[in-house]
Amino acid sequence: MKKIMAVAELSCAEGETIYNMPFDVDSDKVFAAIMAADQLGREWLY
Repeated sequence: MKKIMAVAELSCAEGETIYNMPFDVDSDKVFAAIMAADQLGREWLY
């Protein structure tokens, strides 16, 4: 999980295009979205 959080933090670095989203974004929200997408993908595969 540490590596996933590191990715989430890097995606929220200053100047990243993630800030073009029409809502506030932070690394916790990105982490939660990654985890939710992973879970949905796993459910779909199995």
